[in-house]
Parts: sequence; C-alpha cells; structure tokens
Amino acid sequence: MAKKNTSKGNFPVVTQANQLVEAHYSPGLTTRAHKIARMLVSLISPDDKELKFYKVKVDFIKRFLGQSESTTWGSFVEEMKMVFKKLSSEPIVINREKGAVIAHFLAGVDIDPVSGYVTFEISGLLKPYLIELKNNFTSYSLAYIPALRSSYSIRVYELLSQYKKIGFRVMEVDELQRKVGSNYTLYGDFKRTVINVAQRDLEKHTDISFEFEELKVGKKVTRIKFYIYPNKPQEQNKPNQLLLDLFDNSEKNAKAPNAIADQVRESILKLGIAEEVLQEILRLGFDFIEADDKRAPANERCNNLEAWLIEKLILVEKKKAVLGNDNPGGYFVNALKGDWVSRSASSEIKNKQVQKETQDKKRQLKVLEQQLKELQKQYDREMGTIYARMVEDEAIFKTCYTEARNEQSKPGLFFDDLFTPREQYEKGGFATTLVNDKIKEKYPDEFKEVIARYHPKLHEFKEGVKVLKKELGVSY
Repeated sequence: MAKKNTSKGNFPVVTQANQLVEAHYSPGLTTRAHKIARMLVSLISPDDKELKFYKVKVDFIKRFLGQSESTTWGSFVEEMKMVFKKLSSEPIVINREKGAVIAHFLAGVDIDPVSGYVTFEISGLLKPYLIELKNNFTSYSLAYIPALRSSYSIRVYELLSQYKKIGFRVMEVDELQRKVGSNYTLYGDFKRTVINVAQRDLEKHTDISFEFEELKVGKKVTRIKFYIYPNKPQEQNKPNQLLLDLFDNSEKNAKAPNAIADQVRESILKLGIAEEVLQEILRLGFDFIEADDKRAPANERCNNLEAWLIEKLILVEKKKAVLGNDNPGGYFVNALKGDWVSRSASSEIKNKQVQKETQDKKRQLKVLEQQLKELQKQYDREMGTIYARMVEDEAIFKTCYTEARNEQSKPGLFFDDLFTPREQYEKGGFATTLVNDKIKEKYPDEFKEVIARYHPKLHEFKEGVKVLKKELGVSY
C-alpha cells in the first residue's frame, strides 16, 4: 500500500491544487464516488514524483463507507463496480487561464477477489494537480469526509476550506452549482438541498462552519457570501481510528480488525451462545433488534456491529454479580433484542441528546437572529424611502414637524431651537423618529403596502427568537 500522506493529527490528509478544488464536477458523481476519490488522494505521499497504483483492501473500503458488516463481499463489490465506473466516466473540468483540462478521476481499476484488494490508477491528466505541490493548494484531514452525508457537503467543505484563513468567500450561484455538481434549476431547491444540508453537515462533522448571506439583483439571488468560522465538531468523528488502521502499512494493524473480531466471537461463545445463534446475530446485524425504532439509534450510537456486541458483553459483565452463572447467554441475547444499555450509558445518551438539541437550538437562534436583522434592515430601508419622499413636500413636513414638537411636554428635550426644522430632522436622532411617526400616523395609506408585506414575517421571526431564547434560558 502507498505511503500515507499524514500531518493533521496523524490522520490521512487530502491535498489538492486549488485549480482542482475549483473544478466543475459532474452531477453524476455520487457521494460514495467523491468519498473514494478523496480516500485515494490521501494515499499520495508528499515525496511521490509520479502517480502510482494504489492498493486498498475491499474490507477497508467497506468500513470507510460505513457499510453494514453483514453485507457480503460479493454484493458490496457489485455496488462498488458502479461507483468505480462513475469515477472512470464522469468528467471533471479544470479551467485554466487558457483552455481547460477535462478528465475522469480514474484511469482504471483492478478488482482481485483472490487477494481481496482493489488496485486504482488515477488519471495522469490530474498529476499536475496532485503531485509535487509547492503552493496554491488546499489540505484537510480525511477524517471529516466519511460522516458527510452528500457529495455537495464534501464539495462545499473543500471550497470553503480553501478560504478559511480569509474568513469569507463570495460565489456566483451559477458557478457554485457547477463546482458542486448540482443541476437544480430553482434556487430554492438548491438552497434547501445543497447549502442548508452542507451547513448542518459541516457544523456537526468538520473543523469549519459557515453562515451565508444571499446577494440579490432585484429579487433574484445571484451570489452568496459565505462567512467561514473555525469549528469544533459537535460529534467526535467515529472513523478516526479506522483511518489510522486503513492507511497503516504494518501487518499488525492490517490484521487488528480480525483479531478483535475473534476475541469478541470467543467471548460470546463462552456465554453459552450456540454457533448457529451467533451466525444469525451476525447475519441480521442491527436488524436483530426487535423494535424498529431502536435500530437506527443503536447503529448511530455504536457505528458498527462489533462495537454493539462489545457494548452488550460489557453489560453482561456488569450484571454478573447479580446473575452469577444463571444463563448469561440468554441475558446477552435479550439485551441485543431489546438493545438494553446500562444506566450510565442511558444517561450519557440522554445527555448527548440534550446537548445536540441545545446545539441545534443555538444554531437555529443564530440563523433566525440574522434573518430578523436582515429583514429589519430591508423594512427600515423601504420605510425610509417613503419618509424621504414625504418630507420633500414642505407643507407635509412643516405640519408633521410642528405637531410632533408640540405634543412633547418638554419640546426642548428632543427639539433644539438652535437648528431649523429641516436641520433638526436631517441630524437624525429621536426628533427624526417622532416626526416620522407623525407622518405615518397622518398618512397611513402611504405605508400600508410595506407594513402588510413585512410585519407578519417580522412578528414571526421575533416570536421565534423569543421562544428559542426562553428555551435556552437566555434573556430576551
């Protein structure tokens, strides 16, 4: 296996020329295709002078993609053939100052069922963008990639990682679509499926998070300004140790997963579990759990079947003082079927759920406050335009100014006689607000359309902020 490219926390690193980061990707490249491409790039050593043949065990690819351990070798390879075909046929377009490079990521693949390895050949056209990079490149830890849910999230992560030291990036919507490989025709669909999903994914699983501002020409969103922040992932990435095992050359580490599996198997059989029962558990995996609503949480909590079995073995060990030798195997099977967890684990799960809900609410509050701020700005701007037009009429201005001033018990508190009415108004401040309020009071029809358009949404946002702050215990 190739020497791994590591530096960030000793985990494999993906390093690409910025021109490749900025490339246009085909919508036909799936999430798995993008993940495998990044996995292969991380195998390139900084010392390499040429692209090599990169060998990876099928079992490692299966684990890297989070595939169920109950999936057979043959069925998984059939799935992977489709992914490899995508990487060998879907174009990547790298624009240059003059001309462009149009390449497929893979030049070829050799799947060997005898050795259990897949040998990959990366397209030679990509060599200048992957080998001997001295400057204008972007690096990030591969550890963040397995947990990202979509190819769009992977591409948004790369495009923003390039600018994380700058802290912001402005992109044309059409150009962003081409870079992430999206073909949504409606901006609303693009925002919901690409940007919003990436925002949640990056905050939860990577070292950066972002907020964004929609820049419009008229009513059409034409550009997006991303604000990029350093981030501590909400969840510790579970694949980290896997990645160290995956790219380690030593025989010891290559055999570690099987050795651990043998120990787990022996521990289960020692409980008195029959071999055929164990085979049934391994065949069904998390489907061995009887309650449908418990399967997904167990999978998310334990990440793989082996970790789930170990969790139950520990539970049996804790119960031994009570159970003695009274059928620990039966207890183990029932614990699997019911997905029982210890009190401490149950408490930890609840705490994690509370923490996740709190983080989600904080994120929602941040977004909602930003939306409220932007909407208030738009409302104030449109109202200001109407006020400016109204005060151009000298008769209206004088009448409203005089009435607003005379209604104050202490006019001198806000209205300074050292200034003419027009000077006082143009100074801004509370006197201007009082005059504007009087204009709105006397000429309500002038403001009716703007108020009707903005007030319901402003009220909705304010109530949303109020509710979230109350739930978070933040003063409003």
